[in-house]
Amino acid sequence: MTLAPIGNMRTGLIVVFVTCLSLSPVLALSAAAQDASRETWEKTDEELDAEGWEVRGSDRAPGSVGCGLWAIPVSLVWGGWGHRCAGDDDSHFKLLALEGVAIGLIATAATIAIVSNDADSLNPVWSALFYSGSVLYVSGYIFDLLGTFKGSSRALYENHQGENGFEPRVVMRWVPTDSFDLKIIAGLKLPLVYERFWLEPSGLVDTTDLAYWQVRADTGFKLFASGRANSVAIAAESRYESFDGLGFKVLTLIPYIETSVDVGEALAHLRGLFFVNRIGYGFEFYDWAAVESDGLFKDRSSLFILESGLSMNVLETVNFELSYQHRPDLLVGGLDRAGTFLDLIPTPGVGIVGFKLDFETSDAWSFELDSYLGTVVEFWLGFGRKF
Repeated sequence: MTLAPIGNMRTGLIVVFVTCLSLSPVLALSAAAQDASRETWEKTDEELDAEGWEVRGSDRAPGSVGCGLWAIPVSLVWGGWGHRCAGDDDSHFKLLALEGVAIGLIATAATIAIVSNDADSLNPVWSALFYSGSVLYVSGYIFDLLGTFKGSSRALYENHQGENGFEPRVVMRWVPTDSFDLKIIAGLKLPLVYERFWLEPSGLVDTTDLAYWQVRADTGFKLFASGRANSVAIAAESRYESFDGLGFKVLTLIPYIETSVDVGEALAHLRGLFFVNRIGYGFEFYDWAAVESDGLFKDRSSLFILESGLSMNVLETVNFELSYQHRPDLLVGGLDRAGTFLDLIPTPGVGIVGFKLDFETSDAWSFELDSYLGTVVEFWLGFGRKF
């Protein structure tokens, strides 16, 4: 297990939290009007113009496969180009502005990291800026491709993420090692969601020699919630791990803030696409049973975690979630490894990419498959009932 000491986090926390919320502007809606004999939408443009209405072109258009295919390479350098190609200038300018903000954050982070030579005191600043910029850039790219292919003539399916329910899951985790040994860890997770509250206890054990085991609990409460899409929650994760083969134990405590917004608040044709972010700061406490120490869990290191995810229903009963986690506490390796600029890129380091599919049946039973790829490889399989 590895992590890098992190100094004062205030600046980093503020930057990320503000950036994560930057995708939730609320657009003003125009009022509807009626005629005594006919509905407004039944009248011609000439009739509406004669009555003093401002007539604008419709922003509802079918998806464009051609623009979507061209957008795959072009949107990497020109944010929102797919929407521009499809004739949606309003969404194009929003996505282009989002790309500009993202590139600015990444460039600023790179400059600070290079000038500071990875100084610990500035790690929170550039890591927060880099992560925020990367998430906004990738998210904007996904928004452009999805919106271009889908168009605005039809809505996304209702998002089932975060519905009340209880869904036990089992896990198989493969831990990559230098010698590529097959090390399997099995576990059980019991997540419960009810209204604004969630609780997720879990446990893991090394099935090869029982030299490693873990118990964990994640719980939170939504301080603000407007439906399931838009919310701000305060939560905490606690974990106790025993590395019997290595002679030490680790107690982890991480309070965090979670924000969730519906992208449709800014891009109406993507309503139902949820954007979820977590930012946390906590500590790992060590018990060195095999060596002399000042006492139980006297040694500690700070933790800075960042997680982001996109969720949508690809079918009426199938929810798909893509996530990325910056989790130094899940890194397999030596405890003295220093953090570097590349740790925030999803390559071997502290980055973990996650995929989740949730299938819901007509009688509210659900089936879930999760996978996490990065410093560890996990596959979760679960079933449960929504209520």
